[in-house]
Amino acid sequence: MADIAFREDALSAPRISRHHHQKLAGSRWEFRVDNDLAAYERASMHAIFAPAQSPEWIEAWAKSGTDIIIARVHAAQGQCVLALALEVVRTSSMCIARYVGHRHANGNFPLSSYESIDRIEPGLLDALLESISTARPDIDLVSLERMSHSRAGKANPFLALNHQQSANIALAADLTDGFDALVARTGGSSKWKKHRRQVRKFSESGEVRMIYASTAVEVDRLLTSFFEMKAERFAALGIDDPFAPMSVRAAFRNLFSEALSGQVRLFTLEGLEIGGKLRAVSGHSHDGARLVCEFCAFANDELSNYSPGSYLFFEVIKKAAENDYRLYDFSVGDEPYKRQWCDAEIKQFDVVVPLTLRGRIAAAGLRAGSSAKRWLKSQPHIWQQAKRLRQIVKGNA
Repeated sequence: MADIAFREDALSAPRISRHHHQKLAGSRWEFRVDNDLAAYERASMHAIFAPAQSPEWIEAWAKSGTDIIIARVHAAQGQCVLALALEVVRTSSMCIARYVGHRHANGNFPLSSYESIDRIEPGLLDALLESISTARPDIDLVSLERMSHSRAGKANPFLALNHQQSANIALAADLTDGFDALVARTGGSSKWKKHRRQVRKFSESGEVRMIYASTAVEVDRLLTSFFEMKAERFAALGIDDPFAPMSVRAAFRNLFSEALSGQVRLFTLEGLEIGGKLRAVSGHSHDGARLVCEFCAFANDELSNYSPGSYLFFEVIKKAAENDYRLYDFSVGDEPYKRQWCDAEIKQFDVVVPLTLRGRIAAAGLRAGSSAKRWLKSQPHIWQQAKRLRQIVKGNA
């Protein structure tokens, strides 16, 4: 696992701290619930976790003002076996703890000791969740969505609890045999021809340049353009913009700015500039041999009909293959532009654990809603009609 450097003076002191011990299956465990980011970073040094559970990600959201708790299980010898970093949000009717970043966190896998993850049993998870309830009795529900089934050959410990398949699948492209082999499987010569046509067309508007953000100024420019592109796109589709909240924008600015100084660049931004104007922007996480697209957007302008977004993906995926990545992961969501590249589907799963009576009522609704959404998306014709109806309703609102 990558060794990540953090500034100790940037880590906030814990605001809450609850410890208790419990003996399970002949072993003594200690459960801690606090918001000690330094302890979480230390636990990560010998652990496996997804990008959205990395210390960098958690710290970025904490700096944006997100209410974060960290529930940890320690073995008798003091080693952290499992750490669950969650954001706490309040709605009009309840309080929910969920993965930090919510809709922006995908392929989740809780921070787990590689050596000890096999010792994590259902009883231990139940006790950990009970410790959250004890430390934060205001929390009604723990919602762990879009989790990956395995990592580094180890099963996700939350598979041992009651779970269901996530409503959305993730799509990915196998780069094991290189970029040329991928292109041959997913379009062959037509992909190369389209790319050459794009180069000619884009060149008519000025210099065509790929930008790989390496300075704070470039990070700010790319993210500012991305937020603008995304806001326009979601408005046209009649969808609420998940990037609109200032706390979300601040978190991503923190994440990609801080990543510039890391020993290992776990998060990067890319942009396609044509004639001095940004036409497409993407953000990626670097997850071992997997490159994950966290987000992307393109400008709606005179060149949008020539698909600057597909040009950007062509260049990014090609570079990923050249740098020996074995998988390009488009992350959650089934969209036509992803299908043009992908030859692998990845299923994820959700775990919903109620902690109060109000939480139990809400959990039943969440599970039913997820099942209905999953069924709806399995019916392409009905799903397309639903999306069109959503646009109409939003437009008339």
